[in-house]
Amino acid sequence: MKNVSKLTILILLFVVYVSHAKTSPNPIKYPPKVVVEVNTVKVRKSVFSKLGVSNEVGPQSEVTILFPNLLYVLSDPNAIEIVYTVKIKATSGETKKVNRGKKIKYLVKTDKDDFEQKETPMPVGVILEVTPTLSGHQKISIDVKLEHYAATPPKMIDKQSSLPIGEPMISSKSIRSSVEISSGDTTIIGRVSTIDSMEFTLLRAYIISE
Repeated sequence: MKNVSKLTILILLFVVYVSHAKTSPNPIKYPPKVVVEVNTVKVRKSVFSKLGVSNEVGPQSEVTILFPNLLYVLSDPNAIEIVYTVKIKATSGETKKVNRGKKIKYLVKTDKDDFEQKETPMPVGVILEVTPTLSGHQKISIDVKLEHYAATPPKMIDKQSSLPIGEPMISSKSIRSSVEISSGDTTIIGRVSTIDSMEFTLLRAYIISE
């Protein structure tokens, strides 16, 4: 052993270290992330009866919908239309903001009885801010700020442009709340009514390791 130089010992130790690093069963793990999926789903007036809601309900009406009825309708692909889908990935405690929407084009009448194309002054869709926090074993606490805009276009349509004639009616709702769900679960965070439909905002969150 006396004949073994210090340099040789250092080289042997380095080789053992590199070999152990390559075969180690416990690689370095990064902090888990949370994926938040938000879907805006439209339910048309033709299926309001399945929700236990009258067809006469208006945009400003407050209605109570039984959760089993809503689950029944949402499970029927022929009764719903997915309007917007947003997927957000964030670390625990990180705030993410998404603006998913559009402006609706429509026609207005000018003094010369001609039609001029315009757009709605406010976006139609979802402005969302979420802050997911890991709150326990497979539990996620989510702070939510939601602005939801839905439009009912006029019934009169221009044949040439296929655009509605007249400014659409805008329904909106702002929500600020905190929810706690298990990883993989879905919850409802908002609803907006128009003349001919209801739009529900569904939130699903799950934990991933990268």
